Amino acid sequence: MTRVQQVVDYLRNQESLLIVCHNNPDPDCLASALALKRIGEYAGVERITITYNGGISHQQNRALVDRLDIPLVNFENELLEKYDRVSFVDHSVPGENNDVPSTASIDIVLDHHPATQVTAAVIDRRENVGSTATILVEYLHDL
Repeated sequence: MTRVQQVVDYLRNQESLLIVCHNNPDPDCLASALALKRIGEYAGVERITITYNGGISHQQNRALVDRLDIPLVNFENELLEKYDRVSFVDHSVPGENNDVPSTASIDIVLDHHPATQVTAAVIDRRENVGSTATILVEYLHDL
């Protein structure tokens, strides 16, 4: 089974997916979140929300969001209870570079950064890859 098939199978028959970006998301995180949203749609997930905290202050990051029409909402803890699946892109651990409580349960982690004590049902962390978006492009290509 391919890595993307693991993600698709885990999302299949789920009504909702919360994709959590790290604080002050950069282009790698934003592109990864958008790609995972497309994969979720492919898996039949009906309601998908991309969240973040902090700001999108760099002009090029704001242009990316605007040009690709990436739908973003501010993260609030209450969202964790309202979604069937919760995923992290471009970061791995609750409470580290995100406002997610450290006790939160994360279902999917897709990342390329070093981290310890990463727990999730589906994990694809590749420190030898230059960006998380590269992993997600591989996924899209495989689909």
